[in-house]
Amino acid sequence: MQSRLSFLSFLLLHTAAGYILPNPPGRYNVTLATGTITDYNRDARTLMLSVFQPATCASTVPKVFNISVDLTPLFLDARLPVCPDDPRSCPPLDDAPILLLSPGYRGSRLYYSVMASAIASEGFTLTPYAYARAADASFIIDQLSNATAMAELLPQHGPRHGPRQFSNDRVAMLGHSLGGASAVLAAGQDPRIRAAINWDGPFFGSLPPSGLSQPVLYVTTEHEDYPSWLALWQELKGPKLWIKIASLLHEGMLDLSVLLQAAGQDTEYFADLLGRVAPTELVHIMTAYAAEWMNGAFAGEVGGSLLQGQEPDRFPEVSTVRKDNF
Repeated sequence: MQSRLSFLSFLLLHTAAGYILPNPPGRYNVTLATGTITDYNRDARTLMLSVFQPATCASTVPKVFNISVDLTPLFLDARLPVCPDDPRSCPPLDDAPILLLSPGYRGSRLYYSVMASAIASEGFTLTPYAYARAADASFIIDQLSNATAMAELLPQHGPRHGPRQFSNDRVAMLGHSLGGASAVLAAGQDPRIRAAINWDGPFFGSLPPSGLSQPVLYVTTEHEDYPSWLALWQELKGPKLWIKIASLLHEGMLDLSVLLQAAGQDTEYFADLLGRVAPTELVHIMTAYAAEWMNGAFAGEVGGSLLQGQEPDRFPEVSTVRKDNF
């Protein structure tokens, strides 16, 4: 992944300096905070997090991604439209379900900021984090009710009384590539993860002997299917859905196509790397399926016409590969 992003860096050394990304498509605006939490039980392992919260505000401001690593100019010049840092005028939505987002191998959480913002605008708190390890997900969940650890990131979130910063009983996970595999693996190790979405990640590791009961959604791209997907499918005992997006390639699930278009680049030039799904359409597809899947999982009843494949004209690029248990 890094070598291909370096290729983009070479091509985009002289792109426009500073450009605004599209507003997220959902009914809410979005706030953005960043910070770290440290696991002192694992050699003081520090995780960098971004936190996107749904909120209501009268206007947005362009915000840098809070870059702390050397990324391509394409990312450095991007500005996300987010609510101002004023919880009095832009109160976050109370008790929004929390979705952890795990990046691909050697990838950055920053590569998924547009997608995280889009899903957050549908009423979820999205937390992209720096690594793709299942144990990291469990540690983050442990910290959700730790007011001291979370206060800087989420000062307005959760119950108004008592020491808990917010509840960790509505948490799910999604991820891309290795991060998608980690989402499924983490759900098998931690029952607090209510559902998982795997964006095009070959599966590594093993699930419990009894299988996995939480709902799992595969979202795959236009390439040869990994054998591990079919093998894992047999171990999924809860609601499960496998969809494929035509004309989309693996790296196309990053924010790259949206950034390229916003920066004034012709995305067709990068079709061999990203695929040919229109950037806005891709955001709508990924957001709609993530929101429908997670809303159903938290409600205890996965379903609806989109997930049942009864809206073929809504997203013609999407086809159902397999579906079971709902």
